[in-house]
Amino acid sequence: MKIYNKLLKMAKSRANYFCLIDPDKLDAEQAVFFARTCEENGADGLLVGGSIMLNNSFETNLKLIKEKVNIPVLIFPGIFNFVSPHADALLFLSVITSRNPQMLIGEQVRAAPQIKQ
Repeated sequence: MKIYNKLLKMAKSRANYFCLIDPDKLDAEQAVFFARTCEENGADGLLVGGSIMLNNSFETNLKLIKEKVNIPVLIFPGIFNFVSPHADALLFLSVITSRNPQMLIGEQVRAAPQIKQ
């Protein structure tokens, strides 16, 4: 609840901005450099995720980013495989443009036991 309360407090006090890091587009070194640059330039947090996630660098990049910055790191998994304990928070997004019920709610249902754990 600490991160939720921190984010809520930030949102009530002023406008905020978050930087997006797509692990499919950056290797670990680039991702950490980008994350630190965002933090140094006043970002309030980082959003880590992407729509495809092909190169299996998500967990590695996320862990390294979290170790190197002092701002909240949020993930938005499109599928249950990309839920991670290394994130500060998780945004559940439905791919509302999808006609596939699995993408609308099924992946969130699949991720629920992992999140509970």
